[in-house]
Amino acid sequence: KMQRRVFLFFFREFQKIIDAENSSGREIAVAIRGYGYLAGPCKIVMSESDVRLMFQQMSQRSEQLFFSGADPEQLDDHLASYVDAIASIINELEQVGPMFL
Repeated sequence: KMQRRVFLFFFREFQKIIDAENSSGREIAVAIRGYGYLAGPCKIVMSESDVRLMFQQMSQRSEQLFFSGADPEQLDDHLASYVDAIASIINELEQVGPMFL
């Protein structure tokens, strides 16, 4: 039970940082990486549907960030983190449908 609480703490904290509009670039980069690292444990502690939700959240947030007209240098700093996180999340899914490609 303690492990689940620790997992949920980090899971929620990373979500908050990713979703917050006032997060610093460094905070976002750490949260994105952490969120990707939690994909495997998420499938164990929660369910595959939660992993799918993680993918949807990362896709929506990356779409907002990369198509918002934000500073291109800041986007370049986070692109690799987003790609790695999304790849980690997709890797945990049993089936990858067309919406993931």
